[in-house]
Amino acid sequence: MNPTTIGRRSLALVLAAATPFALLACSDDGAEQAEIESSAEATTEQSTTTADSPTEAGDGSTDDDGSTDDDGDGSTTTATEGDDEAEAPAPDDGEVLGSSTGNHPADPNDDTLVPLQLDVRGIERMDGDIVEVRFSITNTGDDATYELWRTISDPTGRGSYDVGGAALLDPPNDKRYLTLYDSAGTCLCTADAADLGVGPEETLDLYAQLPAPPEDVTEITFTLPGFEPVDGLTIQ
Repeated sequence: MNPTTIGRRSLALVLAAATPFALLACSDDGAEQAEIESSAEATTEQSTTTADSPTEAGDGSTDDDGSTDDDGDGSTTTATEGDDEAEAPAPDDGEVLGSSTGNHPADPNDDTLVPLQLDVRGIERMDGDIVEVRFSITNTGDDATYELWRTISDPTGRGSYDVGGAALLDPPNDKRYLTLYDSAGTCLCTADAADLGVGPEETLDLYAQLPAPPEDVTEITFTLPGFEPVDGLTIQ
């Protein structure tokens, strides 16, 4: 065997021994590259999922009515009829059914006439064939105080300090219903009138109970001494 042949065989043996390591290196590089590519694909997929997810609160989300929620809390607002009803104003419990005017002396020792307004605020049927009338007197003057005493008491001469002079008239049937008194002579109405007064631009609430007209009576007239009659009142 000549030297040339020996050299070629030695080179072949060296190359043969080195080949497995080269193949192993290539295999490791390929696996690492595949792992890198797989990781890159997973990262890309995660990014896509995040981009497609719903946006967080406070980004100007759309309300049910098409408006934009800019308050940053991510909440939605739905307009309801209840909101409008809540703003709407309450019924007026002080509704006036009818009014009239009159003039009364300031008190028994002062003949100064005080301008007054009578407002009927309610006529309601109660148990026992009784009607209750709620009314008020307003002092429309700017000077003297009106003290009730007996000026609107029972005109038949009972002489009590109350508002027993109130009455209901039923003109079509030619009937008059007077304020009721119990067996002890106590008026079923505002009493202690000697202690009641109405200063300028003040209002005093009063009441009186009277016999109820028949059910078929639809309109009634309320009278009080010293005031014009209040016509066309409906019993509630």
